Formats: sequence, C-alpha cells, structure tokens
Amino acid sequence: MLLKLKQLLGNSLFFIFVFLVHIVALQFVHDIKTLLFIVSSFVTFNFLLFDFSIKEVLFVALLFVFSFDKGIRGWDLVAVAQGREFWMHGFSLYYGVSLRSIIILLLFLISSPELFFYFRKSFNQNIMLVLFALLGFIVLAFVSTVFSSDYFLSFFGFLRILQAVFLFFITIIILQNRTFVKYFFLSIILVLFLNGYVGFLQHQNGGPIGWYLEDGAGYEQQGYLTSDGSESLYRASGLIGHPTFFASFVSMLLPFAIVFSIFSLQEKQRGTTVVSSICVLLGLLALYGSFVRSGWFSSLLFFIVFFLNLYFNERIFLKEFISKYLLFFIAGISSFLVLFGKRFWLRIVSTTEFLSDGSGVVRIALIEQALIMIKEFPLFGVGLNLSTRMMNEQSLLPPELRGFMFPVHNTFFLFFSELGIPSTVFFILFLLGILQLSFKYVKKNVFFGIWLGVVGFILNSQVHTLFNQDPSFDLLFLYLGVLTLLCMKKGKLL
Repeated sequence: MLLKLKQLLGNSLFFIFVFLVHIVALQFVHDIKTLLFIVSSFVTFNFLLFDFSIKEVLFVALLFVFSFDKGIRGWDLVAVAQGREFWMHGFSLYYGVSLRSIIILLLFLISSPELFFYFRKSFNQNIMLVLFALLGFIVLAFVSTVFSSDYFLSFFGFLRILQAVFLFFITIIILQNRTFVKYFFLSIILVLFLNGYVGFLQHQNGGPIGWYLEDGAGYEQQGYLTSDGSESLYRASGLIGHPTFFASFVSMLLPFAIVFSIFSLQEKQRGTTVVSSICVLLGLLALYGSFVRSGWFSSLLFFIVFFLNLYFNERIFLKEFISKYLLFFIAGISSFLVLFGKRFWLRIVSTTEFLSDGSGVVRIALIEQALIMIKEFPLFGVGLNLSTRMMNEQSLLPPELRGFMFPVHNTFFLFFSELGIPSTVFFILFLLGILQLSFKYVKKNVFFGIWLGVVGFILNSQVHTLFNQDPSFDLLFLYLGVLTLLCMKKGKLL
C-alpha cells in the first residue's frame, strides 16, 4: 500500500507525507520512550522506503529532531548561585543528552574517516584559509576553557562549540550526494512547518498547547508574556525554551523556505510549491505570534534583499511573478492588517520606549559589564558560561541588573567576554570568509536562502544570546557547511 502511494505521489511528495505523519505523531509524545519510538519509526520508514544510506537516514532524523532539546538525560548547570541580596536569582543553563547531540556524535564518528581524504583531494587555498580560522577559533576556545576559573561549566560550553563544528563537517560529507540534496531541502522546509505549526497553535491558544516537547512551558508554565502597551500578550516559543530564541530560529529558516518556494514555482513543481508556501505562511504567523521585533525586522529585510536580488539577476521572472501574484500579495497583506494590524503596530511603536521603559537600559548595562570583562581578560576571556558569575562577584553592580543576572544579549559580545578577543576574531573571520566566498555561487539559485539564513543569525545575534539555550548555533554551522561545500564544488552542488 505504501509503495503504491509512493508511486502515485512520487519520491518528493511521498517523503513529505512520511515526514508530516511523524510530525503529527509528535503531539502524542508523553515521555522520552514514546519520543524514541516515533523517531525510530521515522528512521525505519526512511531506510526502507527510500534509497538512503545509513548516514543519510541519520541526517534526515537529525533534522527531524533538530528544533527540540527535550533530553534523554538532562540537568541544569548553575552558572550563578543565589546572590548576596534577595533580588539576585540564581541563573542556570540547561545541558543534557538530547537526540540531536547523540545523532551528531554518531554521524561524526561514521563520517570522520572520509574527512581527511576528502579535504586532501579537494584542496582549495581560500577554503583552507577559512578552515584555518575555524581551527584558530576551536584551539583558542579550548585554551580559554583550560584557563577558566571553573573547568566544569566552561567545558560544557566548549562541548557546545564542538557539537556545532562536528555538524559543519558532517554536512560537507553527507551533501556530496546530489540526489540527496533535494531531500535535505525538503527537510529544512518541514522543520519550518513543525515550528510554524506549533507556534501558530500556541498563538491561537494564548498559551502552551500541552505538548511534552514544549521546552518553554517547563520554565514558565503559563508561557512568556510581553505587552503592546495596553494589555499582556502571550509569546509563542514553539518547542524552544524562549520566544526570542524561537523567533531567531524561525527567521533563519524562513529565507530558505521563501527562496525554495519561488524557485519551485519557477520550475513548475506544483506539489513542492504548495507545501513550501504553506510552510512559509505558518512560519510567518508563528513569527508574528512570538512578538519578537528583531525577528520581524530581519524577516522584512530578507524580503527586501531577496526581491532586489531577483530584480538584478532574474528580472524577467520577477516581472512574470508580479503580474501573476501581485493581487494575492495585496490580499494577504490586507488580511493581515485587518486581523493583526493594530496589535502589530502597537508592538512596533513600543520600540521607541527601548531606552526608557523597555529592556534597552538593561541590555546596555549588560554590554557595559561585557566591556569591563573584555578589558580585564582580553586574551582568553573569563571562560564559557562564566560571564554572569563574574558579574555576580563584583562588589558594585548597576541597579538595572537587579533581578536580571543574565548573559549579555549579544552573541559576539558574549564570545568576546567569555572566549577573549583572538578567538572571537577567528570566529568572525570564519563566518565572514564563508559568506564572501560563497556569494558568487548563490545569487541565482536556491542556496541564496541559506546564505540569507546565515546573515539572519548575524542580525539576530546583535540583540540575543544565540549560543547555549537554543538550536540556532547548530543551524548556523549546518548552513555554513552547505555554503562551504558549495564553494568546494564551485557552485555545482545540484
């Protein structure tokens, strides 16, 4: 029966069907055993029904579990103990053995023998310079860990970096199979569907929807709240621990989904166009429901940059697209404004209060604390996961930080203060090097969405700490692996 359905739908739509069935099954997970059963079922179906290797099956399973961190074993690492005064709450970081970490380790062990031979065969001077920057980042991060005041906490942060680096190399090895790349694309789209679906349901429900995998509900049972200036608003967080992390993650997936849907339309692949368009719509609605303004601004910027790219590189197609679908866009935007316009506008306007009644005062105070640490520990930083502890140990703290003992809300400042200047500079060179080398290969194809996703991480990381508590850092390195392989193949990955 399944084989007949596969023949009827074709490989791509049947893969989407199998993925979606297991996404729906996730709502019935009530403990880790049922989660393992559903993931095992997903792996089995993909292995039996598709011509995937073991590595490719595991890679698809990795993407299936990518956006939730519910651990097989997990615990909170206390980064800041209860403070000297009653207002200073203890700050903890979750760290556990998740399915994502297990699959990444398995894939790295399976793929590592191929790495040396592949890079030796595919030697490219520019790529090697970028990889040298990555090596510098890892080595100096390790040195920072060795010199930190708490090896235990810092070591877990270093493991977090290693996990992302492992994923970077895994992606390069596995996506060499061109026939598998289309399934990778579809998997990314369906990860957006999962997050958009859950986030949209949370927004409609006005609170958590009762899924076992909702991490945010474990920290705030009623969910996270904000205000539009007149009333409290529930903020959707999907299966991720906090709305800001959720919005950053979704806004990294959206550019690729948008580009993929447009190119599917251009190639007249109706089935995948419809599916990807639904995923984009759900993603946008979930992003709205998070009420995270940085996610809104970055997504708006993606739309502008993408259509400018079409204007300069695919002008004929852009004219045809506008002539056919302009009315749909106008109707969609009008419907959104009618349904959500007032609340959307009030939330946007509240940005003007950022430096007075908003969170801007606290954010600036945290940046000032980060600058103090950078000045005092310029070479190797204070150690991963230790910046909040260093703030706590000061004799005097700004009053704005009372009750807000959290890491600086900027990923790069976090690395500068915890890893030191040299390590962070190597990380930035690695990031910008791949963006610069890959740009000429992405302008006229679907990989432009992945390129924009990396830019999305950079933008969102200016106002959020996208490192320890969400999957955005892993997604960044997965995207960087795709772009690196695209450069090594000189644009010929499809």
